[in-house]
Amino acid sequence: NVAEEELAKRITAAAELVQPLIKEGDYTGTLRALSTLRGPVDKFFDDVMVMAEDDKVRGNRLRMLTDLGSLFLDVADISRLPS
Repeated sequence: NVAEEELAKRITAAAELVQPLIKEGDYTGTLRALSTLRGPVDKFFDDVMVMAEDDKVRGNRLRMLTDLGSLFLDVADISRLPS
């Protein structure tokens, strides 16, 4: 799936970009870089069924989303924000 491949590439690129920013404490720059993932994430959820019947496909998609979530958790634990 094109949207899946694009998001996977963008997650890898974002991880390489944000790791040095996090080490420098540049959280604004990190969040700015992560915000570029919005379009690919939206496209992924519009075009891809995450919970595919094929166990391997489903597992790969869930791992990719876990990797994506980890990028954001390196900056802040958003679950701690007041609702």
